[in-house]
Amino acid sequence: MTLTPIWLRKRYGIGMDLVGEYLLQKYFGLIGRNQCYLQFLLAAGLLMLPSWVGAWNPPKEQPPLLKADAVRLIEQGIRSHALVWDKLSFPLQIPRNEQGQRLQWLDNLSSDGVVSRTGKMQKSRSKDGGILFEAVWDYQLSEQADWRQYPDGKRLVYGYPELQQLVSLSPAYWVDDAWYAEAVVEWHVAGLAHWAKLPVFKRERLFRRSIESYQKPFTRSVYLQFTEAGWQFWEQPDS
Repeated sequence: MTLTPIWLRKRYGIGMDLVGEYLLQKYFGLIGRNQCYLQFLLAAGLLMLPSWVGAWNPPKEQPPLLKADAVRLIEQGIRSHALVWDKLSFPLQIPRNEQGQRLQWLDNLSSDGVVSRTGKMQKSRSKDGGILFEAVWDYQLSEQADWRQYPDGKRLVYGYPELQQLVSLSPAYWVDDAWYAEAVVEWHVAGLAHWAKLPVFKRERLFRRSIESYQKPFTRSVYLQFTEAGWQFWEQPDS
C-alpha cells in the first residue's frame, strides 16, 4: 500500500522509497492522537516540497518549436515594450529666457497638447548667501500623453515595435540550465505619436528612422525560452 498521492508522483516523481516509508507510516499512525498538529505539519511540508525536489526539470531532449508559435510569441513579446524618448523627463523647469533646441521641442509639445506649462518665480540662494528670484517655465505632461516612469521622471512614449517578418529561427540549444532559440526579426515602429511627426522632431534621426521603418525595417535578435508552460518570449534581466 502506498501513501503518496498520485499527483505528487506525477508532478514531482517521488515515491515512498524517497521519503522513508517506515517514518511516514509511523507519523500517519499518530494522527489519531494529535491530528490537527500533524495535519498542519503535513500541509506545510507539502507546500515546501517543490523546493526540496524541484518543481520542474527541463527536458533532456531538444524540444520542438514551430515557426507559427515563434511568430505569435515574438509578436506578443516585442509589442509589450514601449519605445521611450530619453531626451526629456517631466516634470521639467527651465528658465523663461532659455533658447535652443530643448525650448523648441517643448514649444511644439505644448502646441500639440502633450505638455502644459505655467510661469513661476523660483527662489534660490546665491553663492554669497543672498536670495535670487528667477522666472521659469514649469512643464507637466497632459492627461493625453503616453509616458513611462523612470528614476529621473516621466518620459514620453513615441511608439511601439511591431514584427514585420521572422527572418530566421534557430533550433533549440542548451545554455546553462535551459533551452533557448534565437530568432532574427525585422520590425517597424507602429503607432508613432503625432508629435514625433512634427518638423522639429523629424530633424532627429530617431524619428526619421521611425517614420521610414516600414519601408526600411530595423533588424534585431530576440530569444525564446522553453519553460514548464512551454515556449515563452525571453526577457533580458533588468530590461
